[in-house]
Amino acid sequence: MATEINIKEVFLDREEERAIFDEMLRGKRQEHILLIEAEGGMGKTHLLEEFWALAEPYPRCRFDLKSAHNLEQVLFKLCEDLGYEQFGGFYRIVSQVVQGPGTGNVEQKLHKMLTAHFKLDDLRLLCMTLDVDFENLEGSTLDLKALSLIQYMKRHRSYNDLVANVNQARPKLGFTLTETSSPVFSFAIWQQAKTRLSNLNQVERVEYHNQLTGAMIDDLRQLSERAVILFDTFDQERGGREVKEWISQMFLPMARLLPNVVVVVAGRDIPRLGGDSRDWCLRRELRGLDLVHVKEFVERLELTVPDDTISIFYRSTRGRPLLLAQILENWGAGEA
Repeated sequence: MATEINIKEVFLDREEERAIFDEMLRGKRQEHILLIEAEGGMGKTHLLEEFWALAEPYPRCRFDLKSAHNLEQVLFKLCEDLGYEQFGGFYRIVSQVVQGPGTGNVEQKLHKMLTAHFKLDDLRLLCMTLDVDFENLEGSTLDLKALSLIQYMKRHRSYNDLVANVNQARPKLGFTLTETSSPVFSFAIWQQAKTRLSNLNQVERVEYHNQLTGAMIDDLRQLSERAVILFDTFDQERGGREVKEWISQMFLPMARLLPNVVVVVAGRDIPRLGGDSRDWCLRRELRGLDLVHVKEFVERLELTVPDDTISIFYRSTRGRPLLLAQILENWGAGEA
């Protein structure tokens, strides 16, 4: 007879949610983002623990948002948990946060050239010749606009197009690309970037956050295997507003384009997304156990509880698994 109840080992009537997540892991569903909404005590966190165990064969990250004080924490933890080596583009931005653009690799060489020989209006004209929307480039300064243009060319075109148009606009430069190496990973730089970002003014932080997010999404797009990201405690009253807005307004809309990345967000609230999200996102609301399942719960624990008492427990807990487990644990202790 059980007198100590491990909620993870008892029947919680969450087979459907587990089945959905398992199908997402195996690529058997069109949707790959799952939003789970429930009041406190419904077993959200324990369900995510089950998801975490199911995802063990894959690169995975789990973040409890009640401890998220700023966006840097989330961005860096995602890359750390999923594997530094997967995030070369992200690390390039990280190194620029610490060292500034202009030393070493192709992107830095391009950036140094653009900021040295072009003004903001010149860059706008260059974008016109490249058929790139200048206004949609991230940032408002020459430094960040140039960086965003370079990243755009890397994703959608080629550096050769950019170099050809630069030399057409500035014939005397005779600019060429001779360096191809990427920045060598340094854990010290990684740590310094976290500190530096937290000390920047709000405008600079937001611009770097946008750059880092874009680079991270690009890196995730290159993954050769499934990856899993779990966010717990998405509540309006707990955790940083900055992080919740980033998840709702930036990360999830971009993650929709990453079918190899399974994302779960659970909390008393869930991100509010546009109507077209039904094609790539599922919403589930966890409700309390019904009376039939509460009785099965008691039977599984091998407790002797009269039916009328079970009904009282059911009404007093409204079927909340965690509250029910606490009451039954006390009952079991009394039987021991």
